[in-house]
Amino acid sequence: KYKTIIVTTNKISCKGVEIKSGITNDELLELYHGARIIITPSVKLLTESSGLSTTVQAMACGTPVLSSDSPAMRELFKEDEEIFYFEPEKSENLEKKLNELWGNNLLLERVSKNGRAIIENKFNSINMAKQLDEIIQ
Repeated sequence: KYKTIIVTTNKISCKGVEIKSGITNDELLELYHGARIIITPSVKLLTESSGLSTTVQAMACGTPVLSSDSPAMRELFKEDEEIFYFEPEKSENLEKKLNELWGNNLLLERVSKNGRAIIENKFNSINMAKQLDEIIQ
């Protein structure tokens, strides 16, 4: 049904799951571009934005992201417009959401385009440098 690939620095094994470890940036880029959806699961967090780096990288590649819901992520990305959310620590919620999204090509394509656009327009190096400059001053 789905091909599952986990990219990690940890030595783990899981039946039916392909584990990638020690991959190059080019290999990671290839995985992002080849994925239908990137999933960034985490535990329930109230203040941190766990998975933000992976989320931004996937969005920059034009790949839709299904992320654990958190207030910090909601401050950055609009649900069902730029990103998808599922309830953290609830595997059944993740499975339900993934099943809803998997066959919805129009929604995936729209969120993919919107996600890439927000990275290009808001989270680019020029805007990030301006924000850093404002913090410093």
